[in-house]
This record gives sequence, structure tokens and C-alpha cells, in this order.
Amino acid sequence: MDPSRLCNAVGGTLVPKGEHSTVKDSFTWLHLSDWHQGLPDFDRSILLGKMLEDVNRRAQLDPRLSDIDAVIFSGDIAYSGKDSEYAAVEKSLVGPLREILGSETAFIFTPGNHDLDRSQIAEIPAEWEKLITARTAGRRKQIGDLLYDPRKAPTLLAPFDSFYAFSTAMGSPIPPLDSYPRRPLRKTAWASLQSTPRLVARDTL
Repeated sequence: MDPSRLCNAVGGTLVPKGEHSTVKDSFTWLHLSDWHQGLPDFDRSILLGKMLEDVNRRAQLDPRLSDIDAVIFSGDIAYSGKDSEYAAVEKSLVGPLREILGSETAFIFTPGNHDLDRSQIAEIPAEWEKLITARTAGRRKQIGDLLYDPRKAPTLLAPFDSFYAFSTAMGSPIPPLDSYPRRPLRKTAWASLQSTPRLVARDTL
């Protein structure tokens, strides 16, 4: 990734080598997932109130949490991908977090399986739907061909339209697929690091 783009995402600035750098030496984030706005299973106001209370007093829990660089929503902020759910979550969750954390904190959203509007799946051709759920050889390349086809991709991604509109309105636009370079598939090794702060074991739960 271009270092300047990474610095912009975390509020830093690149300077010529040898000069004093203003790039931060740490990155602090708040990770939220599976909020499922619209799922009528419990009163979210109780959980929401306690969470906002903890975020508000984060510096008391640990001074290093004073400045939050980013809030990352890693999927399923909505339950069924409806405009009404995104409007509700903006008002009840995203808005209050912005007020607490300030304008310098970036908000980043990625879609999950609940962030698609399933009522629009019927518009997807049956053969494409079968391809998505199949486990056949060459499946990944065929799906890639669909996603990179400017005539077919809009239909395939239409169920995420409400999510994309919400994410863009919140300052986290999703780049179009043709902005990503397409590379041949290759074997990839993944490493995962558990980074949950130790302070969680104290009095935050």
C-alpha cells in the first residue's frame, strides 16, 4: 500500500527522510462487529448505553486509549441490509461515537453477510447464484470474471447498494472493483495475532 495513503488514513503526515516526522508510532482503534441493527431480539439501548459509557471513560481505563485513531466496523452493522436499519444505526450508534471521539477519528466499514438486502437476490441470475455456492474447480476465477465485468458486477453487487450508500455517507467509501489490480491466484499464508488489551480482564465488562 502507498505509505502516504496509509498515513492519511491514520491522520499522519509523511516528511522527507532526515526531518522530524509527525507520523504516529502507534495506532489505536475501537473494533465493533455484528451489531445487527434491526434484529428484534433484545433491547439494544442497554448494551449501547454501557458501551458508550466505557468509550467515554476510556482514558480512565488506560491513558493510551485517550486518542482513538479509527473505529472499525468489521461486518453486519445491519441485520437485513435495509435503508431504515442504516439510518437507525447512524442515529443511535455512529453519531454518538463521533460526538465522543471527535472529528479526527476515522470510521471504517466493511460489509458482512447481513449487510446485503436479500430481497434483491432474486434479481441475480440463477446460474450466478449456483456458482457462488458451488465448490467446483475454477469457481474463484469465474466469480472474479463476474465481479470485474462492468456489465455484470452491478447486478451481482446490487444487494449491497444500501450498505455502500451508508458507508460512503459516513466517510468510508468503498473503492470500485476496477480500482484494484487483478492478480493471478496464488497460495497465501496467513498469520493471526491476538491483540485484545489486557485491561478487558479488569472492569470493562
